[in-house]
Amino acid sequence: MESTIGNGCFQLIDRIAESKGKDIHIVDLYTVPTWLPPMSCDPMLSLPDDAPLKEAVVIPIWTPGHYQLCVLKPAQRVILCLDSKCAETPHGFGAQTYKSLLREIACRIIPGKWTEKTGLDLLGFPGQPYGNDCGIFMLMSALYIVLDAPFDYTILDMAELRKWWCVMLMENFRLEQHGKLFAHYAEESKAFLRGEQQPVFRLRKRRFEEISQEEPFHVQVDETDLFTPEFASKKQVVQSPRKVRVMTDLKTASQWCIENSRDLLGSVQLPGILCMEDEEAAEALEPLFCDEFSKDDLVEPLTFVFEFMQDMHAFLENVVDKMHLQIFCRTQN
Repeated sequence: MESTIGNGCFQLIDRIAESKGKDIHIVDLYTVPTWLPPMSCDPMLSLPDDAPLKEAVVIPIWTPGHYQLCVLKPAQRVILCLDSKCAETPHGFGAQTYKSLLREIACRIIPGKWTEKTGLDLLGFPGQPYGNDCGIFMLMSALYIVLDAPFDYTILDMAELRKWWCVMLMENFRLEQHGKLFAHYAEESKAFLRGEQQPVFRLRKRRFEEISQEEPFHVQVDETDLFTPEFASKKQVVQSPRKVRVMTDLKTASQWCIENSRDLLGSVQLPGILCMEDEEAAEALEPLFCDEFSKDDLVEPLTFVFEFMQDMHAFLENVVDKMHLQIFCRTQN
């Protein structure tokens, strides 16, 4: 996710929070890196004078290859250091170069003792065991934290959430005023907004004014009519019953791995096909239903890879024997 896009999404989060009566401040994504050497800018210049009165001060953090988030809650004197890869990161937060700086900012906002928490301390905090969706995780964490909403999404929702954010941006910003921001899909988006082209996934359109009238907050995706026949010639998606069954079983089995990750002895690599776009996933599945194919090569993107045999046996006992799912798995060796 490019930072200009991220700032646009954070602007929407700020407006949604305001419509809910939440007084927050979000720091610009491009500003935060200037706090570190060699620039070493004063972070307080990026914060409003009434920062101690804000319900939340949101600080998005970029470290090479990964987005993370810090949320300061002055009233509770709580520092939330949120990393979607907290389960596999020492201390639950990867941006350690910012840690002392974040503590300093908190004490300059309100002097005294602050409590530090990571995603490991939050009930149901969604983790990112695979994929490159850290930007979406950062946005969703910020949105749910500032609205005090319980986490109700997982990594299996990332494809839909990406589309949800795209619709949010297109619905709430004029493309003419943000040409560079939306240049990579401007023409298709304009046609979509004019009603001349149907989307493959019909996401519920959500202006922030509409969200302000809904309680409690949660992201809604309209799962009816997921495949649009008139759009099929331009964009193929996984649609046959057999393909749907394969993908559904993979996602259900992946959810079991996520929910039981703390009980496993080692790591598990989830199927690579779950990170693919719709067209790429459909292409990867197509040969499986042909009469002749090299099984070992084709099933690898659909395979769960376990570090320990004992974990794989527990996995098979639950997802195959009890849940009757059709999956492929192996150990690393």
